[in-house]
Amino acid sequence: MIYQRNFSKINRSVLDKKIRRVKAKKIAAVIKDFANKRNIDLSKQIALDIGGSAGYAAKELSKHIRRVFVIDIDKQAIELGRKQNNSTNIIYKIGDAMKMPFRNKSIDIIICNQVYEHVPNYCTLVEEIRRVLTDDGFCYFSAGNRFALVKQHYRLPFLSWLPKKVSNIYLKVFRGKPYYYENLLSYSGLKKLLKTFEIKDYTLEVIKNPIKYYAIDQIKQHSLISCLPKFVLKILKPVIPGYIFIIKK
Repeated sequence: MIYQRNFSKINRSVLDKKIRRVKAKKIAAVIKDFANKRNIDLSKQIALDIGGSAGYAAKELSKHIRRVFVIDIDKQAIELGRKQNNSTNIIYKIGDAMKMPFRNKSIDIIICNQVYEHVPNYCTLVEEIRRVLTDDGFCYFSAGNRFALVKQHYRLPFLSWLPKKVSNIYLKVFRGKPYYYENLLSYSGLKKLLKTFEIKDYTLEVIKNPIKYYAIDQIKQHSLISCLPKFVLKILKPVIPGYIFIIKK
């Protein structure tokens, strides 16, 4: 299976400044919350945004972190990021998430935001995260759910529930796309994928506090889902569209 090397052309929203800045603030808010609880001085950390596209998350994080690397297989997105970059502590690289151009244990903080389903082998991706992450470092890992009712990019119900051959036909008929590329895991599948890490699950905390975590683009304050008791949300967890984890060695 080949990469989606032109992902920013297929999904223009990844280069939409307004959309990406809100998502960047959510990433930064979770990272800052975790760092504060663990007494981690962000100003001394080296960060890496895997599949970071034009670097909107990196720009937000660069306000707090010593240096941020952005890697992506999408050449157009990286070149756009370089062109728009006005921060001296952001470095853009065209790079493969499954063979990252960094030494062992060289990165303190990794951002892997909705990336795992887009690479040819998510197990290799996770192995690379473990390899380059320092022993005291951590990774922001957000992940789509196979059993979400509607897939965000295509807005077709149950698309990722189906066998790949059926989902290919479904996508071609209703969206004119030749192939359903993404490979999504269930919540239990994600936990299995990340089993060698300590996992701090932020999913329900973000749902319950959408203003604090800048998630109001997806969850309105005082909406039905944000007002549900946590025990109900735990029951609904298998069909929540996506998850936010902080993972550590």
